[in-house]
Amino acid sequence: MGRVYGWTIAFAMLAIGLIAGKYIATPEEQFPPAQPTSFPPAIITVPAEQPTFHPETVDARTLGQTFVQIAKKVNPAVVSLSAVRLVAHPSVDEDGDESDGFRGPFERFFNAPDEVLRHSVGSGVIVDGTNGYILTNHHVVENATGIEITLFDNRVLQGTLVGGDEKTDLAVVRADIPDGVLPHAVLGDSDVLEVGEWIVAVGNPFGLSHTVTAGIVSGRGRVLNRENYEDFIQTDAAINPGNSGGPVINLDGHVVGISTAIASNNGYFQGAGFAIPINMARQIMGQLIRHGYVTRGYIGIRMATITTEEADELGIGKGVLIRKIERNTPAESAGLKARDVIVALQGEEVTESIQFRNKVASLSPGTGITLQVWRDRALEDIRLTLGALPSAVRPQKAAARPAKRTPGIVVEPLDATENEYADKTGVLVSEVKRGSEAFRFDVRAGDVILQVNDTPISSVAEYHRVMASVTSGEILMFLIRRGMDNPRIISITKP
Repeated sequence: MGRVYGWTIAFAMLAIGLIAGKYIATPEEQFPPAQPTSFPPAIITVPAEQPTFHPETVDARTLGQTFVQIAKKVNPAVVSLSAVRLVAHPSVDEDGDESDGFRGPFERFFNAPDEVLRHSVGSGVIVDGTNGYILTNHHVVENATGIEITLFDNRVLQGTLVGGDEKTDLAVVRADIPDGVLPHAVLGDSDVLEVGEWIVAVGNPFGLSHTVTAGIVSGRGRVLNRENYEDFIQTDAAINPGNSGGPVINLDGHVVGISTAIASNNGYFQGAGFAIPINMARQIMGQLIRHGYVTRGYIGIRMATITTEEADELGIGKGVLIRKIERNTPAESAGLKARDVIVALQGEEVTESIQFRNKVASLSPGTGITLQVWRDRALEDIRLTLGALPSAVRPQKAAARPAKRTPGIVVEPLDATENEYADKTGVLVSEVKRGSEAFRFDVRAGDVILQVNDTPISSVAEYHRVMASVTSGEILMFLIRRGMDNPRIISITKP
């Protein structure tokens, strides 16, 4: 009893003390501030996260000094170009409206012309200080009757246009050097440039001499106009009217691109600028210096990057599908065929038609090449010698027509009409529904369908049998001949 009683008294006194403390103590006394020194360091110390890259890559001061050194190194090789050409009237665009000197939604950089003279102001970079060669944009010096070059030290020299190439928007100007050697920039390797990498643009926007801006590589392989030879570097470094022809530089101080265009709806920088890769520019520049013009390799095919549906139909993963072989061309002589899929050029993988075209165009006419093609579900090597790309007139764009989801082809027996075909194979297209998928892909009455998918067509019954065997949503690949032309291939999804 004594032990129980004693414990009872102890608990009672403890309870009284707690109740009294609640009403007597101040809030600070109820919850006194924690004393850090009273806790073991291991309890309050959070281990520092290990950096994922070297500290110097995130040191803003060091990065800033890198930009300073780039500016000091490259600025002496950057020039301002002022070109003059005579015009009878203010220029007009394709719609007959007066042009403001810019080129469509992807702006080219000119000052507005007056009534008699057009002045274009841009930038350039000296690539050969001994001979005075300056690399710039074609649109800056196109048809120039006089070129004035302002150097970093404010000396003014006269320049002569060596040559220009509209398809890549590149040109070479030669400065008349009175004495000495001009400072020149070092050309780098644009093929190793990576998205996210820091770059610097130097030029003369709005007449502000040797303006330096910085940004990153936003994208690679950009194409704005598929009729030109483009493989642009995209950047968010500010580029504005007057930057055209100026260098884009990596952190090593090497030129990796030439500023050429912006994506804008107001004529000024809106976050997307484009530069020509220096590796492409180097090859074009060499031809302009040697010859004053550019020649390009030519195969003679119409082609497109293979679609997923076409790849499944042909049993190949990726490549460039030959849709038509032009007559009297290296492709015809070498035995290439419509439906062949080009998968490699000189042992290098081919995945996209623009990439393939640019690579072929960069080679000299007369060069022997080997193409690896996928034909009849097997790989085959085709050897040919490149021709020279003929000059072509830009075709007028046809008015768009609404497409209906139907092939829209009516056929009849080929022997039901007089024709010039010796082999008498295939079926004759007697009608194509206007607005149909076939009409949109330029199938016309009088064409002859030779094959659908893998099946040669010998009769109307065979044609309808093959068409019926293909289910909705699958690809129909037609091999079609028009007149005495070589066959071409078109692909239509069956509705």
